[in-house]
Amino acid sequence: MYPRLRERLIETRPPPTGVTYAQVALGQTKLPQTNVPQPHTTDTAHSANDLTELKQMMKNLLDQMATLINLITALISENN
Repeated sequence: MYPRLRERLIETRPPPTGVTYAQVALGQTKLPQTNVPQPHTTDTAHSANDLTELKQMMKNLLDQMATLINLITALISENN
């Protein structure tokens, strides 16, 4: 019923020793650069597919909420 969640890759690195946030913010020192992988062309196609899937899921959710609100309204009006 629900799509399988994809694994998220989170890179963690320890903070550099002897360097404060203020020093970095003022440009007094630079943090070491890390290699960030560039997205592949399949990632773009995959994200477009994800957006389409998300739109469809939101449409289904809104339809279900509209049906539920109509049922609740009908139930309340019958009891009054």
